[in-house]
Amino acid sequence: MRNTLNEDEVRLNSAKAWLLAARPKTLTGAAVPVMIALALAWTDRSAEHPFMWLPAVLCMLFAFVMQIDANFVNDYFDFMKGTDDEERLGPRRACANGWVTAKAMRIAMGVTTFLGCFIGLPLIYYGGWQMIVVGVLCVFFCFLYTTHLSYMGLGDVLVLVFFGIVPVCVTYYLQMQTVTWEVFVASLACGLVIDTLLLINNYRDRDNDRRAGKITLVVRVGERVGESLYLWAGLLAFVFGVVFIVCGHPMAAVLPILYICLHFQTYKKMKKINHGRELNKILGETARNMFVYGLMVTIGLLLSPLKAHAQQSEMSHVKVTMNDGSQRDGYVTRYWSDGGGFKVMNRKFRMMENGLEREYTADEVKAIDFVMKNPGSTLNENVISADVANPSTFSPRKVKRQFVHIEGTTEDGTIYWWNGVDSQQMQLGSLTVSTIFGVKLAGEDIIVPFMTGNVISLNAMRIRYKKTQHKQLVEYLDKRVLKGGQKFWDSIQRDPMLFLELIREYNNKQ
Repeated sequence: MRNTLNEDEVRLNSAKAWLLAARPKTLTGAAVPVMIALALAWTDRSAEHPFMWLPAVLCMLFAFVMQIDANFVNDYFDFMKGTDDEERLGPRRACANGWVTAKAMRIAMGVTTFLGCFIGLPLIYYGGWQMIVVGVLCVFFCFLYTTHLSYMGLGDVLVLVFFGIVPVCVTYYLQMQTVTWEVFVASLACGLVIDTLLLINNYRDRDNDRRAGKITLVVRVGERVGESLYLWAGLLAFVFGVVFIVCGHPMAAVLPILYICLHFQTYKKMKKINHGRELNKILGETARNMFVYGLMVTIGLLLSPLKAHAQQSEMSHVKVTMNDGSQRDGYVTRYWSDGGGFKVMNRKFRMMENGLEREYTADEVKAIDFVMKNPGSTLNENVISADVANPSTFSPRKVKRQFVHIEGTTEDGTIYWWNGVDSQQMQLGSLTVSTIFGVKLAGEDIIVPFMTGNVISLNAMRIRYKKTQHKQLVEYLDKRVLKGGQKFWDSIQRDPMLFLELIREYNNKQ
């Protein structure tokens, strides 16, 4: 079959000439970071932050246009500087080979730069005015790379930033209005993978670049170190994939094993060839490997939530009653006791509802009822939101709304429990999570803590009820607890309902 892109049959400023000048094979480098960012956003979508298709398409188009713009800039300025001469080993360039005139290329640079800005302009609506700064930086460094930075050995830094950090983080931000540490690490991995393409390009051209005074990183560190950099850029990107396991997307870390196998085989071929135009085959394989990495990570991210949803246990199936009496039905994906910082612990939870993950707070939820009770666990029993005393000497009436479990009720009050940070251990510098018990006295609306772990402490009750009718009750409880000693403490720790019996004793004496 005849090759329709035969470089020996290109007419001046023809459609074929512009197609070759655009370098369509390089567009995978523009697509991969956006693909990964959109896959991350898709897995993190929620009712508050649904996946938005328009900014997703705009980000991909912007990446493509800016890549073509960068190719035109590189073609033009390397031609003007005489870098692309007859001794060039890489693919032939449009200006240097007379396919496109310098004047036409200048016009094309202006058109693609304008088109990129036009496509990126609507993104201000989704990301704010700071998107203008991002766009200006992209255009500025697009020109600065070829004209100055690539000659100073800083091309690899720009690839890490503008083919890794910027496209991944900004694309994700436009969808989610935030950037997580998982996204940032993923952006570094993406930048490293794409940098392997620049490394093999500069490895092939190292002798010509040295003669032209173009001090790339490979020219600066030498042939052997350049080979090692190529290998370790890919390996380190794969290692960074551990972040996907930690964040619940294991397939996104496992599937890129295929990339590592291909990358290592390409590395061995690269060392064997070492010099000449035959390294263009390695350039092609590297571009293929780069796309395989992006595809595997994207598929892995999209598969992970599907797998998680398929394995959702009925044990996490809940019916949530809101403050207004309405109900929600779904599956808990992150429990109220699962970290998030001690200030918000027991304050929020996430639930998969109608295919979307949504976050609820104790301020808007009245109660949580588990559809299936688990006799072996107390986690899914009688969960409500309530006001819990969080008193201090300066704020004795301070309360916070949170989720608690009901332990039991008598005519003298109700015992509640929740998992929280041990305040005494926190003062010693340790964030130890313990079971905390609290009591709501009959006729009162506030739960007051009285035991953390196996340590009974009435400080909260003492401060809360200092100037109330319950002051004498606290004094009585204090004496009984001290009199009972360690054995008495242990018995209450085993059965917190005994604390209500002490309150019954006091009430009977009144």
